[in-house]
Formats: sequence, C-alpha cells, structure tokens
Amino acid sequence: MGTYAPGTPIDLTATADNAEQQPVTTQFTWATTAGTITPAADTLTAVLTDAPLGDTTVTATAANGVAGTDTVTVADQTVATVTVTDSAGA
Repeated sequence: MGTYAPGTPIDLTATADNAEQQPVTTQFTWATTAGTITPAADTLTAVLTDAPLGDTTVTATAANGVAGTDTVTVADQTVATVTVTDSAGA
C-alpha cells in the first residue's frame, strides 16, 4: 500500500510462500482495476502506469490460482491550501 503522485510509475513485486511459510518459485499473472500493468519477463515484478486519481487494486495470481492483492493510491499533489501561523500559534 502506498500513495503516489499522478504519472509516477509504480513498481510492484510478488512473492509466494508454501503452507509452511517457505518461499516457493512460481510464475505470476498480473491484473489491475485501472491503469496499465506491465510484467517483467520473469513475472515476479511489474510496473503500473497511467493509474487514475484514487485507489487502484493490483492482483498477482500464482500458477496454481492463488492470488494476492495490493491497493495503491494516486493523489493530486497540487497545493490546495496554505496555512500561516505566527510564533505564538495564533
């Protein structure tokens, strides 16, 4: 989970563990609710681009059908308000 500025490429990594919580090797299929996801050749990593403002859910599915998700937030980074206070805080 993270918050990103619009237009920022978001790097993602998937890992898999067995029932004994030991790492296992597998290939992943990637999907996203918005934007474009581009997996690396090894399918362990992917890059999400063109995600719109708000929340986007990314899913990595292992070869056996088990899936995991992450939600990233793209937030407008434009200054909307400025507050100025004096040293007395008034």
